[in-house]
Amino acid sequence: MLFTKAKSKPSDLPPITTLQGSVIESVSQYKYLGIIIDDSLSFKPHIQQLVKKLKIKLGFYFRNKSCFSFEAKKRLVAATFMSVLDYGDVLYMNASSKCLQSLDTVYHGALRFVTNFKTLTHHCSLYAQVGWFALSTRRLHHWHILIYKTILGVLPSYLQKYVIRKSTGTYQLRSEDLFLLTVPKVRTELGKRAFSYAAPFAWNQLQNELKLKELVSINRFKSLLNDVEAGSSVCTCFV
Repeated sequence: MLFTKAKSKPSDLPPITTLQGSVIESVSQYKYLGIIIDDSLSFKPHIQQLVKKLKIKLGFYFRNKSCFSFEAKKRLVAATFMSVLDYGDVLYMNASSKCLQSLDTVYHGALRFVTNFKTLTHHCSLYAQVGWFALSTRRLHHWHILIYKTILGVLPSYLQKYVIRKSTGTYQLRSEDLFLLTVPKVRTELGKRAFSYAAPFAWNQLQNELKLKELVSINRFKSLLNDVEAGSSVCTCFV
């Protein structure tokens, strides 16, 4: 697979062979551990397949909605629907807004199943009734937890080497008391999507709210993160 953003992709690539002489097939997309990776890293094929799978679940939900109470519906969606949405969401979180909007559509459909609200109900009313956040907030939540686990040293070393604590400068500044990471310099938008840049940058942005001076337990971090997200998830659509 040749990863490129170019619209006109080369068609005369030389064949790549194994040590045994077998030619390796060239493909435009490949499914690995349940994630469909395409050659432009748009994750559009994966999201399309995900939406198709979730629509089948929605059909089952609405055909049997009279059999469940509100709490039963909520547990059903959390166990069989949200688990599918959450799997690998930090990988496709930078997909195009059009692709991500298709996930929002099926997500809102699941929330309407839980609440019995009408089709044109505003999504903020659905979130408030069920007590769940928007998908963008959930993806960001998982992304921040992934970063923090990397800082704690829980994740593999090939990720840990990209999270380096920022060294203090000559002058004593108030921000130097915070636990910040070194953000490398990149020139391209594609480079900003790499873990080596995106993780330290996102962590430093989060520290504007958390203001952690030392590391805490993962459970304490999740609690602090939930407080920040609850404060930022207030609906301002009608303000």
